[in-house]
Amino acid sequence: KASLPLWNFPADLRIQADSSKVIPALYEIVSELSTSKDRARFQERFQHLQREQEVRRAQYQSELKDKAKQRPISPEWFAYCLAQEVDEDTIVFDEALTVSPTMARYLRRTKPGTTFTGAGNLGAGLGGALGIKLASPESTVVCVTGDGGFLYGHPIAALWAASRYNAPFLNIVVDNEGYRAIDWILNTNYGPESYFAKTDERLGTSFSSPPDYALVAQASGAWGETVEDPDSLQLAIRKALQRVRDGQPVVLSVKVGKP
Repeated sequence: KASLPLWNFPADLRIQADSSKVIPALYEIVSELSTSKDRARFQERFQHLQREQEVRRAQYQSELKDKAKQRPISPEWFAYCLAQEVDEDTIVFDEALTVSPTMARYLRRTKPGTTFTGAGNLGAGLGGALGIKLASPESTVVCVTGDGGFLYGHPIAALWAASRYNAPFLNIVVDNEGYRAIDWILNTNYGPESYFAKTDERLGTSFSSPPDYALVAQASGAWGETVEDPDSLQLAIRKALQRVRDGQPVVLSVKVGKP
């Protein structure tokens, strides 16, 4: 990451380390150096953040009333339905990008080793999910990608391999018809008066006639289904997970609105 331009944020001292080792070490050092007054301050801050989080969660739940019937399916409703169907042991690879913050509101992952991300490498989701399933064959693996991430991830190769080597996983394609992360970058850098912002068809980032991702899945040895009705979404996820547990890779293409 030291050579990636996206990671060149200011810092007084940069130390590269394995987070699984350095965080426990830092915790021990901070614990030794902390006074009783420090610990009281830590606890007060923790309780304050906990109260704030409870308020936010209540707000997220109240927002669902207005989101549950939206067409295209709202990212909030998608994230909620997914959260209802995955258990704490399900391993989730999150490559949803612009929908990831919304997923984090509803899909709570508190068990170590049950959440992964692409760490800035678009297209890592499908191969990552396949590798996780091969390494942990007894686990249920769910990979959530955007439509751009799905196309970047060599879906034919990944899904065929998952079928051929008995490593089924569920890939949910959050289909918002374009590279929305790239939209955000271009709008941020060039503004609303740019040529890009004024074009009806976002040049290079909009999929006005996207491939049928469910058919791509079926051609690659997986089950494929497209979901557009918010009322049928949760049941579709439940059935898709059961197919995966029965041994077949699945692609669920969910038509969502812009985040």
